[in-house]
Amino acid sequence: EYENSKKLFDKNIISETEVKLADAKVESMQAKVAEASSEVAIAEHTLSFTIIRAPFNGTINRIPFKTGSLISDGSLLTTISDISEMFAYFRLSESEYLEYLKYNEGISHDAVQLILANSDKYLQTGKLETVESEIDSETGTIAFRARFKNVDHKLKHGASAKVLIPVKIDKAIIIPQKTTVEIQEDVLVFLVDTNYVVRMKRIIPSLSMN
Repeated sequence: EYENSKKLFDKNIISETEVKLADAKVESMQAKVAEASSEVAIAEHTLSFTIIRAPFNGTINRIPFKTGSLISDGSLLTTISDISEMFAYFRLSESEYLEYLKYNEGISHDAVQLILANSDKYLQTGKLETVESEIDSETGTIAFRARFKNVDHKLKHGASAKVLIPVKIDKAIIIPQKTTVEIQEDVLVFLVDTNYVVRMKRIIPSLSMN
């Protein structure tokens, strides 16, 4: 309409006022386009709030809300856990800790193993990386933390397991526990002497570090 008005004005068919009126209509339409574009941008920004993005890769927990639910500001949608590595926290008594230091003196004792709740040994070897600086006066124990690679995502938060700490014992005799006899506080084993006579002997087993 504006282009047609210009052509008619050039031929002296219409007045300049009508051309200016058409020009004003063009500017009005451009303003409406700009306003509509702004509304689209605001709508797209608002829509982006409905997309949930996690700051890292991990395993997502249960989502209690259904699609289309109205979520108030500050509501917890769910949780996500990075389980590529897991920490095992455990404690040793003061006597176990001292035995641990004695048996591992001068050797590397970073590597630890994990026995799962079903008694299977976890294939990945862990690394003992943190020991608290003091013994808990209430429990008489000291806390440790070991890190394990969770390659197959078998380990989960809150799971229970046993941590095996390897110790080095020289000149040790390994006796299966089921071959021993306990009488009160004594641990006894049966020995065969040079005359092939079976006798009972009291032993003091080394402290188990399991």
